[in-house]
Amino acid sequence: MNVLVFNTRVEGHHIEHLLHIARYVVKNDLKYNLYMAVNPYINNYGEELVRISNNSSAVSLLPIPEDEYCDPESHSPVRRSLAGWRSAKKRALEVSADHCVFMEMNVYQAVLGLPRARGMPFDTSGILFFPYCRIESSGGMLAHFRSMTERIRKRLQLRWVLSNPSVDTIFLLNDEWGAEKMNAELGTDVFHSLPDPIPPLTVDDNETDRVSSWKEEWWGADRMHFLLFGSLRRDKGVQEAIRAFCNLSSKMASGAAFHLLGASREELETELPSLVSKLEREQPNLLVHFEDRFLSETELDCALSESDVILAPYQRTEGSSGVLSHAANYHVPVIGPKTGLIGHLIREYGLGETVNARSPDRLRESIAAYLNDKNLEWSPPAMERYVAERSPDEFASTLLSTLTDS
Repeated sequence: MNVLVFNTRVEGHHIEHLLHIARYVVKNDLKYNLYMAVNPYINNYGEELVRISNNSSAVSLLPIPEDEYCDPESHSPVRRSLAGWRSAKKRALEVSADHCVFMEMNVYQAVLGLPRARGMPFDTSGILFFPYCRIESSGGMLAHFRSMTERIRKRLQLRWVLSNPSVDTIFLLNDEWGAEKMNAELGTDVFHSLPDPIPPLTVDDNETDRVSSWKEEWWGADRMHFLLFGSLRRDKGVQEAIRAFCNLSSKMASGAAFHLLGASREELETELPSLVSKLEREQPNLLVHFEDRFLSETELDCALSESDVILAPYQRTEGSSGVLSHAANYHVPVIGPKTGLIGHLIREYGLGETVNARSPDRLRESIAAYLNDKNLEWSPPAMERYVAERSPDEFASTLLSTLTDS
């Protein structure tokens, strides 16, 4: 079976997902010809993926040419959709693919219903992030109207996609309920839940001494440590978390540390340093630790091990979250949103506490309660179950077996 996986993104989980699939195929000696159409600069971002490809005849990397690559930060969604489809179609035909899997199907919804995407000699599958059935509003009438409008728009988009008979499987990360509901509402059986994988972090012995010094500098035993990490963007609630700490009492702030660690997205990269400076001026007793860069796995292992609470005040809550995965893996409770899939997972698996994450005051109250020795509601056994159900092998096995069955 020839499978083409199309994913030109390199940040966050994108390379990880490709690695899980490649490792699973090689480890289990599966009878797949696995082709991966990837970023033109894959050598700079996916060293392990390149190594696997070089050492296995079952996995082949197909870096797309630079002139075909559309940077998501500098091109419109429509242009990315059209350019990506052209690249995927070209490579799928070249390798006689039976299946073409888009690892971020949202980008290609506009083109999948067009005549040019029909009648292909391969089936099309993909992972859909932010499914419409999980869109909820925690605001007033205007917010409710906007949420309802967005649900309708996204539902119509999916009807457009499903009008293409070659669209075979659409995966929703961590969402069995969502897959069942959307199959029922749209009169189909193409939606399947896919475990969002939780990869173990790799500690580099060469970094141990440096990270040990970093730990001593920032993670003292005299404070409660709150961590917000990853890709720092507006919909991750970065601004709301900063405002929550601004509104803490001075006494509370003196017992807290706020670690804001991750690379700021373009939408925040200019504003974020000034917001952090404002927080430092208004809360001189609060330990503020801000590093505008992605952490190494050794650093992230340290940060997770030393933190008391992970902040995940997502403003968009329809999709799965790698932050929850790391929190569960390290038995660190989460303060997250009430709504959407994220809120559902936090409650179902005892991952922590849910609040109205759009309100800095509600976040402040939860932070203050923890500083007042209130125990967050979290369950280590349920966290362990969450991790066990989402191994990288479960992710790859589910994805590939679903393609085979179809």
